[in-house]
Amino acid sequence: MAKISISKDLILSIVNKNNKTYVKSITDKVNELLTASIDNLASQVSYISLENVVLQPVNELFNDSMVDGSEFVYILGVENAQLDLNSAKKSKFWEILKTKAKIAWQNRKFFKKRKRKKKKASTEIDYLNIQFDPGKYTVYSLTEDLQRCICQYLSPTSIVYQGNNKLEIIGKEDFGPNVKIVIYLVSLVNKEFKYYTGNRRDPFVNLSIDTRYKKLKEKKKTAGKNFIKTMKVFNALYYNANGRMPNQLFMESVLYSCPDELFAGEDVYKVFLKIVNFISVKTIRKIPSILDERQTVCEDKRCGDSGIGFNRILSSVMTFEENQID
Repeated sequence: MAKISISKDLILSIVNKNNKTYVKSITDKVNELLTASIDNLASQVSYISLENVVLQPVNELFNDSMVDGSEFVYILGVENAQLDLNSAKKSKFWEILKTKAKIAWQNRKFFKKRKRKKKKASTEIDYLNIQFDPGKYTVYSLTEDLQRCICQYLSPTSIVYQGNNKLEIIGKEDFGPNVKIVIYLVSLVNKEFKYYTGNRRDPFVNLSIDTRYKKLKEKKKTAGKNFIKTMKVFNALYYNANGRMPNQLFMESVLYSCPDELFAGEDVYKVFLKIVNFISVKTIRKIPSILDERQTVCEDKRCGDSGIGFNRILSSVMTFEENQID
């Protein structure tokens, strides 16, 4: 990636850009789409209804730091004990997928011919009469069925990708250019979101939304409005430097570890430089995770692998400061 050019004007332009109306517009459309799709699917699959699902934003939507390059990422929590049990039993998912891929490759010529024939007849499938098997229905089955229902409410030019328990929606006509909607289907147990990993030993990862919410609310109160403003700056710089958005749990953990007094002041640019100088002398890999202080951002897999990309930002800012001094 090309090096980013840091300047005061750049920092202030990121902070002052107001995208709340745009974000609300997309959020409302996503809610309308899922409400209609789930209501439709509920008549065919007993494991889902508008009463047992919760749509939760999890990325920059959650901490109110959306910038250019941000995706609209959600988890759709489904509260159903049988679905949860079926999905946990399917912990051999990856082995099954590997076997299917092997069979498909060995019989690729046959499947290729079969696929051509199926393409013509695909519009004749009567989904309402497909048999629902409660004992075999998993979160992966539910994701496939939800994909089908969502497609019914989108324009023909929109695309809905499905992989495991993840849906990606791209549609210029429905949402506008450069908008990507990402939805992960997860289990909702006792108000806790649990992400399916497909791992035999540990099939779930607890996402700890409540813990995250409480700590961010606390930090916003004690550190003030510059906490989120600097979060937006780091998100935008990270995207420009790395071509992708950082893991927000990592970013929140880093800024949460900074003393409240560093966020004080009316000049956001100076606040940003104070934060950079403070973080640059710390060992980032030793910063505790915002979800679990017993783990560092490197130990907590939920924080991803944004450390190298974050250091790239720090290096760029420090270089800029040195040039200013010279």
